[in-house]
Amino acid sequence: MGKWIVILLGVIFAAAVVGFLVDAIRVIAWAVVVVLAVVLAFQMLTKKKS
Repeated sequence: MGKWIVILLGVIFAAAVVGFLVDAIRVIAWAVVVVLAVVLAFQMLTKKKS
């Protein structure tokens, strides 16, 4: 019975780690998109003024 509890805990831990990594990747991807959008908007604004 103890073996199954260890396996269950391992699966839950693995699922938590995978979920955390997916969230981290999603946050990083959004940050990259936002930074790119800001840079592009800034370049367009500076080009319009000059």
